[in-house]
Order: sequence, then structure tokens, then C-alpha cells
Amino acid sequence: MKKHAAIIAQLAIGIGILSVIFARLHREDKLSELSEAVQTCATNWPYLVVGLISFAVCLFVCAWRWYILLKQQGIALPFTKVHALYYLGHFFNAFLLGATGGDVAKAYYVSKETQHSKAEAVATVLIDRLIGLLTLIALCAIVAMVRYEFFMQAPETRNALKFTALLFLGGIGLLVGTLGKPWLDKWPLFSRTMNATAVGRILDRMYAALHACIRKPSVAIATVALSLINHIAIIFGSYNIGLALDLNLTFWDQLIVFPLINMIAAVPITPSGIGTRDAAAVYLLAAFDVAEPHAIALSLLLYGTLMFWSLVGGVVYAVYAAKAGKVQAAD
Repeated sequence: MKKHAAIIAQLAIGIGILSVIFARLHREDKLSELSEAVQTCATNWPYLVVGLISFAVCLFVCAWRWYILLKQQGIALPFTKVHALYYLGHFFNAFLLGATGGDVAKAYYVSKETQHSKAEAVATVLIDRLIGLLTLIALCAIVAMVRYEFFMQAPETRNALKFTALLFLGGIGLLVGTLGKPWLDKWPLFSRTMNATAVGRILDRMYAALHACIRKPSVAIATVALSLINHIAIIFGSYNIGLALDLNLTFWDQLIVFPLINMIAAVPITPSGIGTRDAAAVYLLAAFDVAEPHAIALSLLLYGTLMFWSLVGGVVYAVYAAKAGKVQAAD
């Protein structure tokens, strides 16, 4: 019940933010500009198709990253199944359990695929999320350092630079906290809890799974590289949607702001970044003189693209559930 209340509250926040944005567009008589932007997209539909395919590439790359992590833990699932489970998680993220619902679903279903490595299977989901998040934070920080002068030119970009600095510090804290078990083990109460309880033993196995990935350079390098490809593919998709809208934004312009927009959207304030992504797009794209209706159009089309692949994930889930039911009936 509390979980449902939290999801409803998150959805209300997202809808509230969007309502404020649309109310301002209506008050300033700019809704017609939003309509014209959508009509422009219909004319430039090939760019939308490229943007759509770019997000399919993202899902493929992320599934490959997870496949590597599972393989490192000795969990030999075929890539086709891992890919399907990733789509399944994407569906749950968008429609059912909120911001982290996809991770919960992936953890549940992948644990059912192994008899002896359930804790390690669940750990790969958390590690996958951690690597993707830390890579995005690192990308934001690198872009901010390379384009420092640009970020200092306008109030919006200066605030973005401050937010990036906080993200970077938060990422360091997250990394230290994740890897800090050796120090925590020196605390008698912590070590007794880890060794004397079933939950503690499971957490210990999950921590060992994390370190098994970190200790192997080839796994760490491959997963970080795939994470970077994923984020670049997202920006490339956004760039093509921008072309469909006839926006005067280069790929490099989008590379400056969209890692930050995606980072803000990833904060679990609203489901799938509804509202927060749009507000961030309006605020940051103003530095490139992108009008608010066009910034909203770009953000909503990005969300629509994500929802399209989430619906594909729903079809994958239906097929997966049907096959699982047939297997159980046969048994």
C-alpha cells in the first residue's frame, strides 16, 4: 500500500510540473508553436526513425553490459534471454513499479534462472545500475571541464556546473560507500550482523560479486565502455529528434546539456523522469536560445520514444510469461 502511495505521489509531482509548464505556454499564447513543432516532425519523420533506432541500440548495449556481468558471476544465460529480460525491465520501469521497478523485476526474473547463484544474479542488476550511473556522472564531469568557459557564460549553465560538481562529489561518495566494506568490517557490530544473519550473508555474497567484477580489468573496461556507448547513443537519438524539429542544435551542443538532463531525469522523483526531464530541458536549452515550446517538444518526443520501447518490452514480457507458464505446465 505504501509503495502504491509513493508511486501515485511521484506521478502527481510529474504531472504537476508538466501542468505548470503547459499553463505558462497557454498564458503566453505559445501552444500553437508547440503544435507547429509537432507538425514539423511529421514532415521530417526519417529523423524520428533514426532517433527511435538509436534507443533500440541503447537497450542492446545495456543488455550486453548485463550479459558480461552475469557471465563474470558464472551465470550462463544466452544473450537472447538477457536481452529479453532487459526489455522486460524497461517495461516495468515505465508502467508498473516506478523508477526502480525495472531493476526489481530483472532481479526477480534473473534469480529464477539460476539455482545456486541467486544473490550473485541479483547483485549483477545493482552493479549494472551502478556502472551506468557512475559513467553518466563521469561524462557530465568531463563535459563540464572541457567546456568550462561555456558553462560560466550564463546563469543557467553556471547553475548546471554547480549541479555537476555536486553530482561528481555524490558519485565519489557512492563509490567509496560501495567499496567501503573493509572499513565497515572493523566495526564489531557490523561484522557480527554480516556473519550471523541470513540477510548479512546474502549481502556479503553480493559484495563479493561486485568486487569480482572490479578486480577483473577486462570486465570493468568493457562495462564502462558499453555504458559510454549507451549514453552517446541516447544523445545521438536526441540529436536526430532535434533535427526532426528543425532545432539549431549540433550534436556537440546536445553533448553539453543532455548528460545533465538525463542525470536529472534519473533522479527517482517522478516515474521515468516525467516533468523533471521537461523542466530541465526548458531550463538548460535556454542557454542555446531554444524556445520553450521547442524544448518541451524535444523532451516529450524523447519520452515518447522511451515509451514506445517500453511497450515493446510489454510484448516481450507477455511472451516470456506465456513461455514460462508452458514450461511449468509441462513440469
